[in-house]
Amino acid sequence: MPDKKTSYPRVRNVRMKSRYIAPGPTSHGIRAMYDAAGVGRRASTFQGANGWSMEYLLGKTLDVVQRRILQEVRNNPIAGRIVDVITRSTVMSGPKPKIRDESLRELWKRQSGKLDADGVLSFDEMISLVVRDVATRGEIFSWIRDRTMDDVDRGMVAVPFQVQLIPSEQVPLSKPLAVDIQEGSDFRSGILFRGPGQRDAYVFLRRHPRNGTLEGFTRDDYAVVPSSSVLHVFQQREPGQIRGEPWLVRSLIRLHELDEYLDAELVKKKFTSKMTTFYKAPQIEVSGAELIQEEGGEVEEVEDEFVPERYDAGAQITIPPGWEIETPRPHEVGSDFSSYIRQVVMEACMAAHAPYELVTGDFSQTAERALRYYNKAIYEPVLTARRQMVEHRFIKPIFREFVRRAYVAGLWTPPDGETWQDYAEVEWSWQPIPHLQPAQEMNAKTAAIKSNLQSFSGAIRELGRDPDEVAQELREDMERFDGLSVEAWMKAQSATPPENGSD
Repeated sequence: MPDKKTSYPRVRNVRMKSRYIAPGPTSHGIRAMYDAAGVGRRASTFQGANGWSMEYLLGKTLDVVQRRILQEVRNNPIAGRIVDVITRSTVMSGPKPKIRDESLRELWKRQSGKLDADGVLSFDEMISLVVRDVATRGEIFSWIRDRTMDDVDRGMVAVPFQVQLIPSEQVPLSKPLAVDIQEGSDFRSGILFRGPGQRDAYVFLRRHPRNGTLEGFTRDDYAVVPSSSVLHVFQQREPGQIRGEPWLVRSLIRLHELDEYLDAELVKKKFTSKMTTFYKAPQIEVSGAELIQEEGGEVEEVEDEFVPERYDAGAQITIPPGWEIETPRPHEVGSDFSSYIRQVVMEACMAAHAPYELVTGDFSQTAERALRYYNKAIYEPVLTARRQMVEHRFIKPIFREFVRRAYVAGLWTPPDGETWQDYAEVEWSWQPIPHLQPAQEMNAKTAAIKSNLQSFSGAIRELGRDPDEVAQELREDMERFDGLSVEAWMKAQSATPPENGSD
């Protein structure tokens, strides 16, 4: 039997409008699946949303942004204050290392005051300058320079090395023609890479490119420094980022325009405060010359120009008949001037993660409880992230180099059974934000220690102190005041339960 063909119902070829909306930024007459992907009137103001990588954007615009930010920081008091607050709140009195070996601790104290290759800054001052440059320029480089044992003998350093701070402008973004790049190296924004993500060397200018001289740069003005001798400090915001982004970049336009606006208001107020007087001539419509006929029939010609002499305050001025005096009203900034300035400055502080109250000194609209919550929940994590960045990229590598070179040079020997690597990684204690209610905070710490929720050493580190140093000071105080009434007073105070602070 012949195979039966399977029969299917016939389908009419009818064209129907599809209800399916294909994914995409636009849909005629239908709302886009994402408003942010639309191209309508509200989205037409998006400019520069090209999705370029941060490496590309910084490589093309970092120099321009740095110059504009430096101009604002040097001239705009608000911008300068934001950078000062960022620097001081981050560093405060400087971090303290926990060094177990006493001889190494003493050697570090002598070296930390002589680390600066320029011989000007202490180690804490170098950390402050690092944070300041990262906030303004977005980054800073450090060159670990070798020193000799003769320099140690002369007292220039305690360990034969120093650190030279290199500003971002001395690392060229474009490839210099005068520098011979080794074959196989990939030059990207002043950094030589060998392999995927492996930094091989840095290209440094030996002097600042904008130091006022008009001389060109030769091969001798450049230095190719191995990456093992360079520390690059910046806050990485995106994967693949190789140069630093200035922290004021998001608030730069607001700060600049606010400064111009305040200058304009000041000029207006300055001009109107002079109380200039205008003299309006009489308007007489007669044929021929402008005349006034008096009662006696005599005709007097009216002065068509009246320029009073300079007069002092309180003087009486006689003006011709028919003239009027008009004094302009002083310029008023309006009732919303203060709130507008506060909002703009607050947005600039938010962009740089700087507390508005510390920048302006205005605590009038901030409750104490709100400020305590802000410090604990918002600002302390920001400080922690900044300090970890500086600690990881600058402080710890320098201390590790210090321990290694001290051991290699024979200036320090670790105890028996330990190596220099065991002392190269130490904990650093940073000074916390000052307490708004010191009595309550200390009572809370005391209660945590008594209930074994926190160690005594941990509480000391939270205060930015080294527990070993505190223990040594207490031991020396007890020996110093042994047998004196001060010792009895101190013991009595320590035995007395602290009073509860008021909120």
